[in-house]
Amino acid sequence: MLSARTLASSCHVRIRVRRNYVTFMLKKLIVIIIIVEAALLALRLNPLAPPLVGGRFAMQITAMLTIAVRSQEDLDDEIGRNTRLLWLDYFFTFQFAAVLSALLESALVHHLIRGKREIMALLLDQIFRVLLPCVMYPVCVISLILGAYYHDETTIRAGLAVGVCVPLLGGLLRAAQNGWRFDAEKKRLAKALVEADEEQINDKSDSPLLRQAFDHFDLDKSHDIDHKEVRSLMMAMFPFVPKEHRKAMIKLQVGDDGAPVRFEDFDDTVLAWRHYAATNDPDGSWRTLKVELVIPRGSFVLRQMGKIGSPFEKVSVDAPAAPAPVGESRAHAGHRDHDAGAEEAHAQNV
Repeated sequence: MLSARTLASSCHVRIRVRRNYVTFMLKKLIVIIIIVEAALLALRLNPLAPPLVGGRFAMQITAMLTIAVRSQEDLDDEIGRNTRLLWLDYFFTFQFAAVLSALLESALVHHLIRGKREIMALLLDQIFRVLLPCVMYPVCVISLILGAYYHDETTIRAGLAVGVCVPLLGGLLRAAQNGWRFDAEKKRLAKALVEADEEQINDKSDSPLLRQAFDHFDLDKSHDIDHKEVRSLMMAMFPFVPKEHRKAMIKLQVGDDGAPVRFEDFDDTVLAWRHYAATNDPDGSWRTLKVELVIPRGSFVLRQMGKIGSPFEKVSVDAPAAPAPVGESRAHAGHRDHDAGAEEAHAQNV
């Protein structure tokens, strides 16, 4: 017979359950990551070349639809009935947000291009078409996977914050800095094109200075630039050109009106502007603003005494006395001069 001690004894049974994560990674994660990365890499398409940003929109919207369909797959056969949000649901939500950010970037670039701000659009696109697919998205995906593997929500939150906020702020600052540098370099090149002699700029050979100016505007490396940017260079070269001469110089632009400008036409256009300015503006007043200061008689100016930072003194401007009007008697003229002298003495006392 079995004793009470024997019946009361028990044994421990340990069952190890392990899921084949390779199948899950391939079917659920890797495929969707490739789809989203392809949609982000569509930002590399040139927004100024056909089909413009339409190709970007097509790939990004298709990726969003694919994510929406795959996120609705039924997992009851694999994990049983579940009514709570899983990590996979958050993962698909992030994929959707990543593609949506690329779509918003493409829409912003398209808006700037339609607003005749191609340079700003290209400068902004140069930054974020690299940041989104190569920095922001990989960092966020890695943080999501590591957080799920170690069951650590802090890793997920920190990775998302670092992967989104830091590149976004850095990209905006870099785009603004590139815009300032572009304007400064445009002014420097415009000044150099105006002041260059005939040996540096001529129509017999390619000028390095002209090539540098053309490449400065050719941001998308398409070997042609927009005609509006060529006109902006003209305004940088001759900022104070009169309106009638500005219209005449615009007509000197070589090439079809509204069509992209190639280097051969750009070269001839700049040479034509230089020749026109040399003929109609020999004193160079179109390049610098000349101001003539007229001071009336009896007014006072400040004259600096010594070096910069020294005190000023108030002195009267020496000007010849105005002649007496025709028909004015000597007595009236004397009273007028006496009143003017009294006003000057009162001003000096003040």
